[in-house]
Amino acid sequence: MTIITSTKTVNAAFFREIKEVHQALWAQLDRLRGYAAAPIVPDEQMPSVIREVCDLQDMLAMHFALEEAFGYFDDPVSVAPHLSERANRLLSEHGELYLEIMNVADLGLRISSGQNISHEQIRKLMRRFVEFDEHFMRHEHAENELIMEAFGEDLGTGD
Repeated sequence: MTIITSTKTVNAAFFREIKEVHQALWAQLDRLRGYAAAPIVPDEQMPSVIREVCDLQDMLAMHFALEEAFGYFDDPVSVAPHLSERANRLLSEHGELYLEIMNVADLGLRISSGQNISHEQIRKLMRRFVEFDEHFMRHEHAENELIMEAFGEDLGTGD
């Protein structure tokens, strides 16, 4: 089975893979949010927290690449050209967000390369993750609004 959109054709097996990547990203974010919300991360879990922050960097690279490659922005722009400025701004945020998570992951790597990992270091890492996560969630919300607005206009509901 193939799903055809106005700009791209996506093989159903590959579409499932995209969905799995997306689900894994949200599960990873949820785990990290849990660590960030905890009053203290147990000593034995601190290396896992750092590993998960570093893994998030790779997951986001894939997430952004898939969004850019498979038309999350192509359709809204072609349906509603006046939305192209917002779409381009959101597209440019991918680089900013990726740089942010790279910096967070780099902090995690520096922490893990030390002799001992302290609770204060993990709290700092989680604060940096939370700042990133808030920016990322605003971005995702703005993407969803753009797509809904464009499809609403396409369906005639954007009056």
